[in-house]
Amino acid sequence: VLGQPNREASAGLFSRFFFCWATPMMTTGFSRPLMDGDLFQLASYDFSIMLTGRLQEAWKYEVRSRRDKASLMRALPRAWMKPFFISGVWKLLNDAQQFTGPVFMGLLLRALSDIAKNPGDAEAVYRAYYYAVAMYVMQVAGAVGEGQYFQGCMRCGMQVRSALMTTIFEK
Repeated sequence: VLGQPNREASAGLFSRFFFCWATPMMTTGFSRPLMDGDLFQLASYDFSIMLTGRLQEAWKYEVRSRRDKASLMRALPRAWMKPFFISGVWKLLNDAQQFTGPVFMGLLLRALSDIAKNPGDAEAVYRAYYYAVAMYVMQVAGAVGEGQYFQGCMRCGMQVRSALMTTIFEK
């Protein structure tokens, strides 16, 4: 088996959110071109045998429930709805951040305007700091959401393609 053990499968929550598990491979790739041995092995949940089994189970259910009108277009969502839905939640987080950024910016500008009018207003200073920190937190949350969304969608697409190709070539 080529490559290093898969770091993503055993990564903690922080490492998964910020893709820290990929740092060693990126560091190596920065210093020299990557070789086969530098890449991570596939995680067990990305093996084509596992993915084909998932697709075949969804297809069997489709055939049992629809008989004459079985559709691959209904079997695929049945097999991959959960990871696709989770990616959608991440996208929703990213979109919420894009909406709240300008709102917090307006509140921050209003607080700064209050400070300019009354320099001794401690409450306005605290509000300004609060809004600035809230903007930072929302930017980080949006970046995490976007990264997880793209990772989830790309993995889902890769898994569907792998399962379809394996199923087609097994026939």
